[in-house]
Amino acid sequence: PRIVLFKDTSGTDQVVRALHQAGAVRWLRGAEGDYQQHLKPLGLYDGFLLSTANGFAPQLRKIINDVAAGASAQAVTQSAQLTQLVQALFAHAADCQIANPFANVNRAVDHVFAYGKAWHAAPLPVLVNGERLPREFLAGVAERLEQAGFAIDTGYCDSAAVA
Repeated sequence: PRIVLFKDTSGTDQVVRALHQAGAVRWLRGAEGDYQQHLKPLGLYDGFLLSTANGFAPQLRKIINDVAAGASAQAVTQSAQLTQLVQALFAHAADCQIANPFANVNRAVDHVFAYGKAWHAAPLPVLVNGERLPREFLAGVAERLEQAGFAIDTGYCDSAAVA
């Protein structure tokens, strides 16, 4: 087959609904939110290709595993929590008028997870245009992560966390 993988970021899922039985194509959803309802066997997608996957890989993996195991209540809860957080982060990114808002969120999430509460002491992430993400934007991301229950006391780059 010429097409072996198809990613739909539209959020409307029209292509997958029309062609989901088309041969050996693997369907990946690129639109954020309501993750559990779109995965097979509940939905039509084989998996995700998301901008937030680097920052929230453990949470997405848990949703995928819960759906596969038939633990739909757990998947729904986890999916709702992650959806709410991602929506809040993307809404916050709308106020940051430089570069790509999705990339800004992902850089900021990774920065906070890398340095924990010491994120402000580390060099701020550099964007493709050479500018740095604004400190205020990063502070808002860190605040939203904490409000969502993420422990950011230490980061994965912290020497104590790595040891």
